[in-house]
This record gives sequence, C-alpha cells and structure tokens, in this order.
Amino acid sequence: MKCPFSLICNSLLLMLSVCSCNKNNSNPSVGNVDTYVSGMYRNAAVYWKNGKLVSVNSSDVGSVGRIAVYGNDVYLPASAFTDTDLYEHAVYWKNGKLTDLGHGRAISIAVSGNDIYVVGEADANNTFYAACWKNGVLTTYGAEGDINQVIVSGNDVYMAGITYDSAGSPIATYWKNNVPVSLGYGQINSIAVSGNDVYAVGYGYPNRTNSLCYWKNGQQTVLGDATMTGSAIIVSGNDFYIAGSVQNGGTKSTYWKNGVPVTVTSASKLSGIAIDGNNVYLAGNYTEAVPVNTPPTSSFLIVNGKVTTLASSTGFSGDPPTATTWIVGVKR
Repeated sequence: MKCPFSLICNSLLLMLSVCSCNKNNSNPSVGNVDTYVSGMYRNAAVYWKNGKLVSVNSSDVGSVGRIAVYGNDVYLPASAFTDTDLYEHAVYWKNGKLTDLGHGRAISIAVSGNDIYVVGEADANNTFYAACWKNGVLTTYGAEGDINQVIVSGNDVYMAGITYDSAGSPIATYWKNNVPVSLGYGQINSIAVSGNDVYAVGYGYPNRTNSLCYWKNGQQTVLGDATMTGSAIIVSGNDFYIAGSVQNGGTKSTYWKNGVPVTVTSASKLSGIAIDGNNVYLAGNYTEAVPVNTPPTSSFLIVNGKVTTLASSTGFSGDPPTATTWIVGVKR
C-alpha cells in the first residue's frame, strides 16, 4: 500500500529565482516517490503529479484545498459553484468523481479505513461555522470559524483552525476526537502529531501583537511578526519544520527547521514541503510585488534544488490565475 509521507527539509540552503524555472522538465520526481501538488489553474481545480497537470473539473472553483493520497486514490477538496444554486459548495473529488457536501468550503481531507473526513467551513443562513463532514454527515464547531486541517494519527482524529469567543475575538483551536483545545487568541493554519506531542503553527497575539507562532503541547513560541506566514508544520524524527514566507524587503519563501529560518526563493511563498530520505520537495507560488512590467505569476515545484514551473501567466499581481495549495509525496 502506498503511504503518504509529509513535509520537511534538511538544512539545505536553496538560493533560486522562480523567474528562471525550467518549464520543460516533464518529470521532476526523484527517488522512489511520486509528488502530488494541489492547486488552481484557469479557475479549475487541478493537481500536478510529478509536475504533469491533471484537471479534475472545468467549472467555476472558488478555492482548492489540501490534496491527500491514499493507496491508489487521490482526494482533492475544494469550494465550487455548482448547478444547484448560486452558493459556494464544499466539494471533493475522489479520482475525479465529485461529491457535493452542501454550502460551504472544503479545505482539508483525511481518510482512515472506510471513513472520509473533510473539514473547512459550512454556510448556514449566511453564518459560517467551523465544520467537519464525516462520510458526508456535517458537524459544526462554532459560528464564524473554520477548520484548516484534519489528520488521523493512530485511532485519533485531529482538526485545527479558528473559532471565536463571545466578544468576537479569534481563538486558535484544535480538536482531538471532537474535544476542543484552546491555545489562546489567534488561529492555527496547520497541525502535526508525533507520538504524544502535538504541534501547531499559525498566528498568536502575545502582548496584543499579531505574530507568527508555533505551539508544542500548548506552549507558544513566537517566530516573528505579522510580516511572516506559516502555512504548514510537520515533524520528522526529532525535528520539526514549518513552511511559509517572510516579507522583509520583498516576500521570500522560507522554512524553519526547529525554529531556525532558511530562505528558499525570492518574491514567493511556500504552500507546502515534503521529504523522503535525502530528497527535498517544495511547492509554492511566485507573484511580482510591483504591477509595473509584471513578470509571469507562477506556481512552482522544487525538487532537490531543481525548479519546475507548474503553470504561469501574465495576470495582474495579487490576482494570479494559478496557485498551489499543498504537496504530498507518495512512495511507489
């Protein structure tokens, strides 16, 4: 059975320019691994397997979530406008077959045995709720919130995202088997579990200042200010890794290994990171900050320092028609 491995990196400094990506590299995979990168291209939900585009629909898609691969099955969560009504629907595709979950937005998906967990936000009477659909049955977890990731670790199901208190303040929250754990003011973008340790990354508000933070077993550590982002966190052995960006004199793709930053590319943000042995895989997006003479906006994959442009266009800065959202590696 194929098993998804996740994120991470050794201390490898990659000084690369997305502008010079090699678009003709048809198979950027190395080793005994297939890479799957989820995203959007020309308003369609897509993924790239080993750098090759696979389109799963041609309808109007609002956003694409985090891809998951189990055995021979590829799951792609998203939000889309269907023929049913004018509302955005939480949907997912399994091997290209669509399942409509109703009004809302699907962000992450996990599979355990016969159970399929889809998380995101549900829309009920124009109120958005942090939501999980287990085998299509909806459970909500508080108004005006969302869930950004779901993972299964052993017999336990973890979900992470954001809820709001009675005063409307955001609360960084994760759930273990539907039991909520509050990490204080903020939000969680990603969660990882290793043994008895629970890691999370997102935003916190120490000293009433919006900051990039991570938590280990509820203990908060500040990585930087609001100019930094953390999109993904994972644990490998005794090390943990966070993928994101730093906006300091221009946005730079950055990951942190045990809290130490490594700059990867300029004018770009990482959406995900994966590793298998000594092979390092990164997914991200490039957008020129200045709209004058804007170069192509690109989605990219980096394998052991070699850059492949997955898609690009000359769209306006800030409104790219292509974007990656996640990456997983699967052993063949």
